[in-house]
Amino acid sequence: MVRDQIGSSNEIYFPFIYSLFFYIIISNLIGNIPYNFTITTSAIVSIGASFTLFIGVTILALSIHKLAFFSFFVPDGTPLALVPLLV
Repeated sequence: MVRDQIGSSNEIYFPFIYSLFFYIIISNLIGNIPYNFTITTSAIVSIGASFTLFIGVTILALSIHKLAFFSFFVPDGTPLALVPLLV
């Protein structure tokens, strides 16, 4: 599924995706140990991780695709008059 979403040069992103996956799963599994705290229940950890990922992915996409990045938000074949409503 990841290969379909990322494209042909997907191997360079796999270490990041796997490390993010294992960070989340290990953080959640630690909560199964009695008297331990699951750090992903903290709002600051979840918001901090999501904000960092959002900014990082947006910067990476803008550096690769330039202004064509914004065309990914509009489906192909959409009339120009509907674009403001969709975005």
